[in-house]
Amino acid sequence: MVLRRDRERRRGGGVALYVRSSLQSSVWNFSGDNRTYELLWAHIGHTFVGVLYHPPRSLYTADSLLDHIEACLNELFCKYPATSVVLAAYFNQLDDNSVIERTGFVQLVQQATCSQNILHRIVVSGPRYKSVRIITPYCTVTTKL
Repeated sequence: MVLRRDRERRRGGGVALYVRSSLQSSVWNFSGDNRTYELLWAHIGHTFVGVLYHPPRSLYTADSLLDHIEACLNELFCKYPATSVVLAAYFNQLDDNSVIERTGFVQLVQQATCSQNILHRIVVSGPRYKSVRIITPYCTVTTKL
């Protein structure tokens, strides 16, 4: 199954999340949703997964994106206090430390994901994954439970 959030009022872009058809999943919408951000939240089993693309020439400030992520997480944890959250993102110039400080999450990706750079990030609300495998020919990151 493919869950997607297309970019509005701009050519191309957006984010997508591929979910195994055997898993129960649905899109979760934040009450203060703002389509300016390319951020999609999905409820998969007992976990919430966010996918985010922060373009290099964004129409918003890094602080407003961080505020938005923090507001989403506050609502998620208020409604589902025992849930786990995974945020997979392409942050571009957004500082990793800012994301980690604002969310309290743990960064899983510790090696280059594309050439010599760590472009793709996965942050989690708590330890849950045994491994992170980087698939270099496609510059894609996958996780395994």
